[in-house]
Amino acid sequence: MPTVTSSRPVWLTALALFLGLAFALGASGYDQYFNTPGLETGDTGINALQIDNAGRFQELYGNYSRFEFNHPGPAFFYVYAAGEALFHHVLGLCPTPGAAHLLTSMLVQAFFYALALAVLAANLRSRAFLPLALLAGAWHFGRISAAVAPSPGPFMSIWPPWVLLMPALCFLVASVSVAGGRAQDLVIATVAGGFLFHGHVAQPLFVGTLAGLALLVWYRRERPGTWRDFLRVHRRELRLSAVLAVLFMLPLAIDVATLGTRSNVATILGRFYTNTNDRSGSKSLGESAEYFLTFATKVTNQEKLFPQPDPENLDAPIPPSRALETLREQYPILALWAAILVLPPLVAWRERSGVEAEERRFLALGYLFLAAAFGACLLWGLAQAGLMHHFNGLFYYAVYYFALLLAVGLAARFLERVANPAVLAALCAIAGVLFTWSFRLPRLSPGGNGEAVQAGVEAALKADTSGRPKLLVFEHRDWPTVAGVALALQRRGIPYFVNPYWEYMFGQAHDQTRLGTAPEEKASLWWITPAEPGDKAFDSPQNVLVGIHQQPAPINPQEYRMEFKEGQNGFRHLVSGLTLGNKDHASTVLPRLAFVFQTETAARDVRVTFDAGAAVTRKDTPAAQPAEVLFNGESVGRIVAGERADLTVTIPRDLWNRSSRGKLELRFPDSQPVRPLRRPRYEIWPAWDLWSIGFHYADGK
Repeated sequence: MPTVTSSRPVWLTALALFLGLAFALGASGYDQYFNTPGLETGDTGINALQIDNAGRFQELYGNYSRFEFNHPGPAFFYVYAAGEALFHHVLGLCPTPGAAHLLTSMLVQAFFYALALAVLAANLRSRAFLPLALLAGAWHFGRISAAVAPSPGPFMSIWPPWVLLMPALCFLVASVSVAGGRAQDLVIATVAGGFLFHGHVAQPLFVGTLAGLALLVWYRRERPGTWRDFLRVHRRELRLSAVLAVLFMLPLAIDVATLGTRSNVATILGRFYTNTNDRSGSKSLGESAEYFLTFATKVTNQEKLFPQPDPENLDAPIPPSRALETLREQYPILALWAAILVLPPLVAWRERSGVEAEERRFLALGYLFLAAAFGACLLWGLAQAGLMHHFNGLFYYAVYYFALLLAVGLAARFLERVANPAVLAALCAIAGVLFTWSFRLPRLSPGGNGEAVQAGVEAALKADTSGRPKLLVFEHRDWPTVAGVALALQRRGIPYFVNPYWEYMFGQAHDQTRLGTAPEEKASLWWITPAEPGDKAFDSPQNVLVGIHQQPAPINPQEYRMEFKEGQNGFRHLVSGLTLGNKDHASTVLPRLAFVFQTETAARDVRVTFDAGAAVTRKDTPAAQPAEVLFNGESVGRIVAGERADLTVTIPRDLWNRSSRGKLELRFPDSQPVRPLRRPRYEIWPAWDLWSIGFHYADGK
């Protein structure tokens, strides 16, 4: 029998597996891939904006992080853009770009999964391995899919935490194969590792650890005379892998070369520095191990099992961890995984005379790399910032499946002694049926596929004939809906701009400061806020109906109050200058703050009362912050914020009534820009914290 270091190609096996998986998984999600119209919103909408950029070769960054940076690279986005061009624009198989992205993502996952199994089959060489591996995959990933239902899970989701799963498996398998002497698999490891590196900021830990171990073991196994001899013998694989590695690093190099300290790379490093110096949410080694073990079960609410200190009140008691209690309740499945991990090596050792030496060495390397992957997972658990969410470790499922594959590799040697080709073919057919059944995608309702958002944008564009860029104003709660609005505009070639806070999601090109200090003079204002009668309304998070408003809301000068709590009316008047994610109040992010509204006729002078205080974001922020207040371009007073208090100015009746549209501005001459370490790509201008703005007649009558 050939040794495991034979040059047997994996591509024919991988192609056959890929085609079978593509057929089974394509049938599972047929309706969403080929029949469902709609528009992407939320995370999918934000990704689609970047995919659209990639289709024009203008994207340098990976998907956004909730910690307000972008992951290292756009490899996935360029593949999805190619899929959109092929499946939607050229072949017309998919009704929308989003459907093409979803189909392409499934094919990418199937590709890496097929490659991983083909590489293992080339090393283990048992005819029964692939049928058993497919059955094991249907069981393992099917369990995960059922646990996260109705959300799409393995293979079927385009969500960035999920798409790391199969590249992680492929990289782990290819690294073991390279360490075992199959030089041709170095290219596979490089491609899979490159996608992992681009996909998440934590993946350099895994890619670096496993790649370094693979190269070290491979070099020591070859025992060349010198490094030069090693490089000469394997120059073809090493050169091709080096070229691919350079291509994966190119977006990062361009980012650093063009933006320097404002680059995404600098932002990531700043965030890492902040995390390492902020231990308020630190995890113990035991918690990290427990977190890893939960992925052997059906638990998906890890953030509730591992409570962390409240960063706003570090003296508050921390609720006790419920992880161990939960793991005890899951003892049957944990016992099964313990058996999968422990029994196969013991059996292999006992039956070692029946296993070829090369195959024994490969299995031994497999368990060595499995241990290294376990260690990297523990380090990642320690390094996580914030709560330990389920999605932080979705790629852990690949590590568990690799352990299962090592056990399958041993079991296959015994099965092939009694199984004929017909039995093996039947097992493959059963696996195909299970894949088709386990990864079904439900039909999306019109409310869930973004059609209402698309209709709302179309109606707004018919009403807005100015031809000017759109300035999108909204609060944090509604950003998933706004992602769909922005995407609909971008696909029509219509420029749009958002608060600078959002540039890590919508892109630096859409920062409203590019319009100058008065963006409302160069763009049409679109307020995306709770719906009003006659709106083309659509759902937003928290079951709130929102609509696109193009005219400012009216203000009664006798009695009216703008509130800046979440879900209140303040953002219906905002133009720019405030943060958007506050539960109780808003803070300034620019040196100018502006609101617009329709002015109802005032019988007397109008007093405007600001419930405000000076913002304190760092030690050298001034204790008091003056603001010049202007109404329709004319100064109406100067007020100074210190401790939270009511600050008032009076707008003369004649000035108020001069126009049916009012613009209230505050300019902060003494505010100083701050560039936080974790977000160096734009500056904020802390001056005020603002709770509300009240309007009433100056004489109080």
